[in-house]
Amino acid sequence: MFKKSLIASAIATVAVLSSGTVVADGGEGFIDGSSMDLGVMYYGRERDHENAGNQIRVHALGLNANLKSGYYNGWLGADFSAASNIDLMGGSGHGQSEVLYYDNKNPGDERSSERVTKARIKMKFGDEALGADIKAGYTDINAGVIGTSAGINAHSYRGIDAKLNMDNLQLAYGRADQFQNDWDDRFRDLTNSWHQNKNNTGGEQIDFIHSIGARYDLNGNGWVDAAYGEGKDYRKNYHLAGSYSFDLEELGTLTLTSYYQSGKYEEGGAYTYDADPSDSGVDMQSVEKTEREYTWSSSAALSRGNWNFLTGYGQTSAKDSGEYQLRLTAWANSDHRNFLQTWAQLDDFLWDGQKVVKFATSYNFDGDLKGFSTGVSYNYGWDNYNNRGTATENRDGEMHALDFQFSYAVQSGPMEGLWLGVFPGFLRTTDTDVKDDRNDIKVMATYNISVF
Repeated sequence: MFKKSLIASAIATVAVLSSGTVVADGGEGFIDGSSMDLGVMYYGRERDHENAGNQIRVHALGLNANLKSGYYNGWLGADFSAASNIDLMGGSGHGQSEVLYYDNKNPGDERSSERVTKARIKMKFGDEALGADIKAGYTDINAGVIGTSAGINAHSYRGIDAKLNMDNLQLAYGRADQFQNDWDDRFRDLTNSWHQNKNNTGGEQIDFIHSIGARYDLNGNGWVDAAYGEGKDYRKNYHLAGSYSFDLEELGTLTLTSYYQSGKYEEGGAYTYDADPSDSGVDMQSVEKTEREYTWSSSAALSRGNWNFLTGYGQTSAKDSGEYQLRLTAWANSDHRNFLQTWAQLDDFLWDGQKVVKFATSYNFDGDLKGFSTGVSYNYGWDNYNNRGTATENRDGEMHALDFQFSYAVQSGPMEGLWLGVFPGFLRTTDTDVKDDRNDIKVMATYNISVF
């Protein structure tokens, strides 16, 4: 089923493969049920746009090791992961790559880094009919409105992810007070400003984020998801989402998906800042933000044979943010961005006042070309405000995004499981200052090795 953006799906898939999350949870016995894998991923990106000082050029190698125990006495276990992102250009790259260590006090000073990405205990109780699954420590969290994204390797939180399963219903709770992304080498406290707590001052600490959610499976034909979350004294978000598939027999399978999120800043919780890369710090100022914001997007996807087709529509109101804020904290990637039905490789199309339509298609080859797939998607956005952060009633801004996907998964032989992907993307804007024209190409390769 074609539920997400073609490009986004492929990138998310390769990130998950690289991060070792494909390893199954351990079975019975702390030692007997354990497993370990090693992952490697090449990531290359060249992005050019009008503001030459912010171009991206990066070629990096990501390595990770992932150890999962089984369950002692059937209920208690532990997981551990470590990763290294290696600069293959010897410091000659430029721009914020979002995979190499980045210090926003010294832009351009990117480097290789090593870190622990996961160190958690896990507990499980009961069975599929009625049971609980709890993970706590340095861990990924996917609960309610909190999600964990990835670059070459996975991002992670210091917190807890707890789920209660009752047949088709799952209740979830997630909570965290620190976050580590793929271009950092330590877990940092959450803040209500965008400096990521790296050598800058200003703003205030967010004590924690937390969220509750409920997801109901419609007997394998679809799902309904509802969630509410809070970034303490910063922002509150909630979402409603659902998807359902219809068997149209010889016409294929039609999947309808819709996603709505609304949020609002707490009084005095939002900050903005002006930063010059040559400055040693940032100039922070409190901004009163009181408007309730929202974004929603829906899609209809048809899968027929080897073909997939998608059309989607979305719109956003974000008078306070300028661009809708999906997160419960300013910089930690605490959201389920994959719920969006109308995003593109170079923009999420979430600007205040913006409407957007999306058209996409992909094809999966058979026969001698089995494992090879290709796709293209086009986004058109209009009516977004003319200036980010200084919105007026001038709504004539337009944006166009054209993305391509070429990927191949080796099907057999000694390199079975090797995945290769090429993703060219193009963005063009008219009468808007929110983003300039840009061209982008990403090249990725990932391979996982099961040790035991």
